Amino acid sequence: MTDDYYRNPLTDGTENITTDRYEASVSYDKRIKDRSGINFNFAYVKHDRNATNDSYLGDYMATHGDSVPDLRNMRPYLADENSFTATLSYNTKVGQHSLIAGAQSFYDKLEESGMYVVVDENSSFLGQSYRSVGIKSAREFGLFIQDEWAISNKLMLVPGVRLDFHKSGEEYTADQQVFVSNSFPKTDFSETAVNPRVAVKYELTEKITLRANAGTGFRAPYGFSEDLHLCSGSPRVWKSSDLEAETSLSYNFSADYYGKKIRISTNLFRTDLKNKIGFTDADANVSALGYDYQWKNIDDAFVQGIELSVTANLAEKLDMVIDFTANQGKYKHIREDWAGTSWEEESKFISRFPITTGNIKFEYSPGTWSFAATGNLQGSMYIDYYNSEIDQIQGDQSKIKHTDPFMLFNARASKRIGIFKLYAGVNNIFNYVQDERHLDDAAFMYAPVYGTMVYAGVNIDIKH
Repeated sequence: MTDDYYRNPLTDGTENITTDRYEASVSYDKRIKDRSGINFNFAYVKHDRNATNDSYLGDYMATHGDSVPDLRNMRPYLADENSFTATLSYNTKVGQHSLIAGAQSFYDKLEESGMYVVVDENSSFLGQSYRSVGIKSAREFGLFIQDEWAISNKLMLVPGVRLDFHKSGEEYTADQQVFVSNSFPKTDFSETAVNPRVAVKYELTEKITLRANAGTGFRAPYGFSEDLHLCSGSPRVWKSSDLEAETSLSYNFSADYYGKKIRISTNLFRTDLKNKIGFTDADANVSALGYDYQWKNIDDAFVQGIELSVTANLAEKLDMVIDFTANQGKYKHIREDWAGTSWEEESKFISRFPITTGNIKFEYSPGTWSFAATGNLQGSMYIDYYNSEIDQIQGDQSKIKHTDPFMLFNARASKRIGIFKLYAGVNNIFNYVQDERHLDDAAFMYAPVYGTMVYAGVNIDIKH
């Protein structure tokens, strides 16, 4: 940077986002005799956003010979979101049973507007600015009950079930006609779901405990605050009324060993996903309505793996912790956006899902000193790169990269002196950085993009 040009929020290459968030909550607990109680929680959140970035400016300049728009239009994105959440539960003990039952409700409404420019060179409205207004809302209500049944001193059974009612909708309008059709259909989505679960705990010996559980779940196809990061690009996001809820079946089995100086835990897990919901580019018929992205049922998928954790006291004041996970996650079919390319088979792997992860930590704490050394393992993964700035000579360089595994090492030391705690450390000791970068795709991140960092500081404990 050679000047303060970037300080102007209405210039190209600049982004300015002001977000105001207000929260209020209240809770109430009431004991009923010795074995029962009622709990009530209520929360309200108001979320406002005023944003500018260079997307609207860039599109306008590109379609108007580098001239700039009226400054009064340079508040491209405004949003106002209000949400309410309430939970009421009742718990009681009856013999060997600990029962809990209750209800939950949620309401959310988002009103947003954005300034856009028609950039389709085949459109008769090319270069026309317009404001799009969107109203999204959702209502949810759920009932649940769970029984924690102590069958014996060694065996516990915990069955439960949840009933959910979900309804959401979206509506868009534009301040002028800039597409062949100016009729943006309303969308409505309704879903009723029953999700049971059951867990079992068995103390095999004094030191070995076995656990198993299974259950189902669902995710309604709507997203509100998650879309706000799209502010002002060209982002009307379509959610069809024909979308199906994403459902899951999960189960796992684990074993824990509790020794005098060592604890070992293992866990086998698997989750099957049906009608997985993904965020994709708009289909041709959806794009004709002026939308650029859409929520879509992309495929069925599964995630499975094994976890291992070891915590040990190696010597006086010296502790060690090791965690390791081996993962596998795949779609049932190749993804549509990679069909017909050389990356078809790789597209079956869930993006950004490392095959292995792990951590190791040694901590030595003699007296008022503390020394720690850690290592963090991230295995290879598949990550999408979408070439948004296609070179006319090289062509589209989009691909799915299979990354190399890597491990980061960190160290930290601290000393307590009265109310002061002095500390210093170094992260990424061996200066590992991501080996490939693409400035046109900010989401192409799979490793550190900066190297070694040294830090130091002091904590002060003020007690009264």
